[in-house]
Amino acid sequence: MNRKNLKSGFTLIELMAFFIFISLLIAASTPIITKRVRDLPKKINHGMYICYRDEGGGLVEKYYNASQEVPGGGPVASCRFDAPKSAALFKIDIIGAGAGGYNFHNVTSEDDDRSGTYKLDGTTSGSDTLVPSDEQLRQLMDGQIIRTTAYTGKGGNGSGLNYSYVDPEAIQCTINSAYNYDTNPTAVSYCAKALESGAEGGEPTCPANWTNQSGDVDTRLGWVKATASAKYGSGLYTSVPAVETEIGGWCNDNGLKGLNKTGIASGEHSGSNGGAGKYLVADYKIDLSTVTGSVKDYLTGLVAGFTTSDASDGADNAEYVNYDGTPGSWWPVTGSAGADAQGHATVSFPGGSVTNKDAATGGEDLQMYVDSTTGAITFSEPADGKPADGVEFSNPEAAGIVDAYLVDSTSSERTSVTPSITVTMAFKKRVHKAGDGGGAGSHEVAYLSTLGDGCNLIVPPGGGAIDETVDVDTLGAMSDSLNSILSCSDGALELVAPGGSYNTSVKTEEHKVDTSDIHNPPEEYETTGEPAEASRFDVASNIFTKYFASTGISYGKGGEPSKIIDKCTAPQGSYNMKVNGLVSKPDIGETFAEVTCTSEMVTEEPAGSGIGGAIIISW
Repeated sequence: MNRKNLKSGFTLIELMAFFIFISLLIAASTPIITKRVRDLPKKINHGMYICYRDEGGGLVEKYYNASQEVPGGGPVASCRFDAPKSAALFKIDIIGAGAGGYNFHNVTSEDDDRSGTYKLDGTTSGSDTLVPSDEQLRQLMDGQIIRTTAYTGKGGNGSGLNYSYVDPEAIQCTINSAYNYDTNPTAVSYCAKALESGAEGGEPTCPANWTNQSGDVDTRLGWVKATASAKYGSGLYTSVPAVETEIGGWCNDNGLKGLNKTGIASGEHSGSNGGAGKYLVADYKIDLSTVTGSVKDYLTGLVAGFTTSDASDGADNAEYVNYDGTPGSWWPVTGSAGADAQGHATVSFPGGSVTNKDAATGGEDLQMYVDSTTGAITFSEPADGKPADGVEFSNPEAAGIVDAYLVDSTSSERTSVTPSITVTMAFKKRVHKAGDGGGAGSHEVAYLSTLGDGCNLIVPPGGGAIDETVDVDTLGAMSDSLNSILSCSDGALELVAPGGSYNTSVKTEEHKVDTSDIHNPPEEYETTGEPAEASRFDVASNIFTKYFASTGISYGKGGEPSKIIDKCTAPQGSYNMKVNGLVSKPDIGETFAEVTCTSEMVTEEPAGSGIGGAIIISW
């Protein structure tokens, strides 16, 4: 066999393996269920456009993509925006321009008369009271008297007596022969009549309004005469009208029989008074000769160390004891004594104290003795309670006590006195009036799916400062000129953000002499009008882009207010200090040299213009 005639190629087995592999590959790449491929989303590019006024008032426009500023922006004569076709939603921020501040200044000197009181406890009353220095306190307070009082309490009153009694010798029975029997032979009618004192005899006449009484047939009826007897004492009186209603029996020829004596003659007698309440008065002399530190602190601590304690009044026993005329040989009837004052009054101060030595005692009890045979009534003469008396010292020399005594509770001497200082001031004050800041433009936000054709942007600069010469109509027109406007599709779409409002308000401040350090006035007084209204636009975030380049401008902020810097601060006027106390001291004070405040001492910083508006479009 000639081997040179053989050709290279696949064997049959290799060819079959190749076709099997191709078949499997085609089968794997063929889908079992066909499906429709939807349209892929269109890519949207995010960005931002801004038109604003720079610090010089010129128009500036800038562009940004999602992450950075795009070159090509800068100062322009006017702003125009063409919306990108790929944007699906626009957010539009429109900020109106700010109004200027009110350029107003006024500085005057006016009277400032003040008065107040400085107290030893370190407090003051009155408006901006000048506090005395340590040296002034030493002059006015050394040797002054602090007078402090406490109530000693009074003793209670003793009780009195109520009594009712009829002296048998004062009752006279006159037989009445003119009695009438009625149809009932067992009863007789009569009338009882009270005669005037000293009247004798006489037949009874019974007025129609008198009550008929019935009694036993065997009883001779008459009328009763009740008279007062000297032996009853000063408090006894005759109760004549009571005879008509309170006779419980009747007279017969055997004398008094079954007569109810209660209410025919009665009286009352008061118990003794309790001891008088008094006031403990203690005088303390202020001695500053040994005080080397702060006089003010020493006096404050001294006053804080004073304490008082009042005694309580004794109880009054005013429940009268009744005597009812019960028979007996001697009938002692006793009232109750009043209670003594509870405790003692005390005045304490640093180092010592004063106390009333003897407390007031209560009134003594009253006693009455009645002789049942003669009807004699005898009253005891109880002594009144004793008033508080005497004082007792505790370490008087160290405590600085110069006098202590007791006075009647109604005496004006009891008034406590803690020295104080009255301060009167007649100064000049500087009154400043400065114009307020301007109003900020408004911030309006809109969301739109389309903006239409090219948009023109009107972004005004901030309004200039105004003064008092500008009238109301002009102010209105100036405010209208601060509106920011976005107009698209030849006016088919128009968005407006109003500018800030102008106002002519002023802030007034009074700069008074500083009483806390009168000899070291401040270098200057400064007054600034109410601050300008801050921008209403928040530049912190933007919803569509991750990048927002801050321009450092507060879009639409109002103009700064006026400012006054016044270096005429030296005290002008005088003050006077007068001590109010038990010891007379000369007044002390000071008059300051008159100062002429000139215009050169005053600097007036004018109000500022507002900040321009802005329009920001993001997508």
